Amino acid sequence: MRFEAENSRDRTDYFDLLDRQISRCSRNGTVLGLLIARVQRIRDINLTFGYEVGDELLAEVEAKLEQILRPTDIVARIGDNEFAMVLPEIRNQGHAILAANRIVQEFFEPLRLEQQALQMKVVVGVAVTPDHGADAEALMKSADQAVVQARTAPDRYAVHSSGVERASTKTLTLERQIEQALDNDELVLAFQPKIDLSSASVSGAEALIRWRTGSGELVSPASFIPVVEQSDLILPLTVWVLNTAMRQAATYRTLVPGFSVAVNLSPALLLSRDIIDAAEGAASIWGVPPGHVVLEVTEGAMMVDPERSLEILDQLHEIGFRLSIDDFGTGHSSLAYLQQLPVHELKVDQTFVLGMERDARNAAIVRTAIDIGHNFDLKVVAEGIETGAALDHLVALGCDYGQGYYISKPLLGEEFQSWLGTAPWASEFSTVGGPNSTDKPLVD
Repeated sequence: MRFEAENSRDRTDYFDLLDRQISRCSRNGTVLGLLIARVQRIRDINLTFGYEVGDELLAEVEAKLEQILRPTDIVARIGDNEFAMVLPEIRNQGHAILAANRIVQEFFEPLRLEQQALQMKVVVGVAVTPDHGADAEALMKSADQAVVQARTAPDRYAVHSSGVERASTKTLTLERQIEQALDNDELVLAFQPKIDLSSASVSGAEALIRWRTGSGELVSPASFIPVVEQSDLILPLTVWVLNTAMRQAATYRTLVPGFSVAVNLSPALLLSRDIIDAAEGAASIWGVPPGHVVLEVTEGAMMVDPERSLEILDQLHEIGFRLSIDDFGTGHSSLAYLQQLPVHELKVDQTFVLGMERDARNAAIVRTAIDIGHNFDLKVVAEGIETGAALDHLVALGCDYGQGYYISKPLLGEEFQSWLGTAPWASEFSTVGGPNSTDKPLVD
């Protein structure tokens, strides 16, 4: 059964209907389940394909929900990207969970509209009477809080539980703050140099986002990126990073010919061609050749949906972007899958590089990763170089590139530009290897 609840009067009628259903189930000794499904990334779809396509997509979602549920269940659109589903007369919470799981599974496959395959992510929050609320308002609040938890749940659905209210409030507050930071120009990029180890010279840098608060404090991405990745902000934020990184790279390329810039991609972006348009558009606007742009993805990101990820990576490769597997050695990709990927380099996870001087097993992992990369005709980058001895060891192993605090910490735009003019690594006459390499200064 369909019920529209997109304005205040409709919502009042919807709450009345929900209260009546709750009372009925209470009299009959049965349970009522309330599911709230949120369609993520609808904002990005509207921006990319237009609001008409977005509206058609939501109509398809609503139709699918009605097909999945029982004829007696009630589906209502309650927001721009949210649907509420009332499941009256169920026996227990388990039946509501089964319905939530079925909904999530149904939307793993992309929907096709106007010859476009649109991959979306639907998450579902679950609440049931009387455990999570004895009236419409309380039950809706519980289900809405469960949706926030579902955004980071591996199964893409969550049942309301104690502690969710505090966590959801904190997450939503942080989302609003990040959106304001994007609008108020509070985000900045830091650049960590990437060194060609065969010549000890700068080859490029990795762009790393930072959030400069109103007080001037720089906030690490570890504090806010996990929230962004589960929200509709991930594409706008990535578009900002790509454009800012390439704009500044265009300047750095006048100082260091052949300079390349690396940008990290979220796993969520490997499920839609939006990232293809965003990357290609940024490179075109700022005149940076795609061959001098490295897009970094983790092993885990590619394994979320290997087939779809491979399709996106193939298209990025065809445009000319260089692709890198970040944190190599910590994921679960097989060598057979590695053979299929159109990647150009591997980045050995810094955990192994940091530990290789004191642990022979870490050193063996680094050596093996370098051998694997070279056997697949890939360049190898070592992260986490913090001592001259580690750098010398990597050079002896034939590692191609390196980055880490021994070379330089990440530097903000103007600092990085100044560093390019003064650091010995930026000199085309630098040499590497032997005892001289340990004379390179640590920039702090």
